[in-house]
Amino acid sequence: IVHIHNMQEKYAKLGKQTGVATIVEICNPNKSFTAYSIDPKLLAMMPKTIDIFEEGGKLKVMFMRADKEKLGRLFPGTQIENMSQRVAKIMEEIIDKAVV
Repeated sequence: IVHIHNMQEKYAKLGKQTGVATIVEICNPNKSFTAYSIDPKLLAMMPKTIDIFEEGGKLKVMFMRADKEKLGRLFPGTQIENMSQRVAKIMEEIIDKAVV
């Protein structure tokens, strides 16, 4: 975990009220460096975040997943789409372990 942003607190300082609103930044430096070595523009996709928020009275947990085909077209011949899929699986595992 790189950082945890308590957005509910930050919004409250602006006079705005929300339910739970948390962003958890996660980064594996080895995977990050591999992506960076392929193309520094891939830094725009890092760090990965897990978002926790209330919606309709329920707590939701989510993360953004890159589209495998689009990644392949943006960065042809790099195999970044395979790495992205592996990272997505790891993110799912983290969420599965954290959510009871």
